[in-house]
Amino acid sequence: FGFPLTVAMDVDDRWHLGSNTKAMTAVLIGTYVDRGKLRWTDTLGELLKGQQIDPSYSSVTLDQLIRHEGGAPGQPRSP
Repeated sequence: FGFPLTVAMDVDDRWHLGSNTKAMTAVLIGTYVDRGKLRWTDTLGELLKGQQIDPSYSSVTLDQLIRHEGGAPGQPRSP
């Protein structure tokens, strides 16, 4: 851990497991890429064709999306 643990842990201790869906989503996308159903270079515009999305997101790739480099603002605009 990089620091000494001063409190013993117990099997009844509660732990916050946050942000798990990001990792699960990345695994699912990677699985579909491995199977040839998706490509890392697929864009949201291609994948969501016919759906109403913010035009500034249409060129964001799956690779950018799972690396959190798709340019999404901290506070997205309301629809």
